Amino acid sequence: EETGFQSQLWDGNREWIILMGCVCADGSGISPNLTHQTVSGNIQDTWLQGFSPSEHKCNFISSPSGWTNNDPGYKWLVSVFDKEMKTKRLLTPGGHGSHVTVKFIDYCNRNRILPAIFPPDSTHTVYSLDVSLFSPRAIAYSDEIEKFLSKFWAALSTVRNTYKRKPSILDLS
Repeated sequence: EETGFQSQLWDGNREWIILMGCVCADGSGISPNLTHQTVSGNIQDTWLQGFSPSEHKCNFISSPSGWTNNDPGYKWLVSVFDKEMKTKRLLTPGGHGSHVTVKFIDYCNRNRILPAIFPPDSTHTVYSLDVSLFSPRAIAYSDEIEKFLSKFWAALSTVRNTYKRKPSILDLS
């Protein structure tokens, strides 16, 4: 039933992480980079719970703002993209500063990587995947999370007889 209200089922305790990923023309992918926000530059063990280097191919980096900048973009190019994609390649990044530095472009030229750089904040208009693949997936994912949390909170409330407060997702005691 449409109510006109957007429902939100979380405790508000969230932080952003930035994903740098790459999907190849044949549908395969390469290891993503996850950027965490930390002033110290250290990735905390608690952020990697459930991660197993022998099972999962993923790289973790940090930045003070949590956003990518020149350094993480360049590190991803050298340590992930170049190592996992060895033939001549076409890379289509957004035109933000982390992708259009002289150092980034020079590395691409020396290593047979052809960067087709889009203007900043324009990839949503030129990438059909944003509309045809990622948008429906994001909606479906949000719907599934909402269903899970609704059932989870209902079960906790029933078991504990705590109808007056919404339990924390992490509070399982």
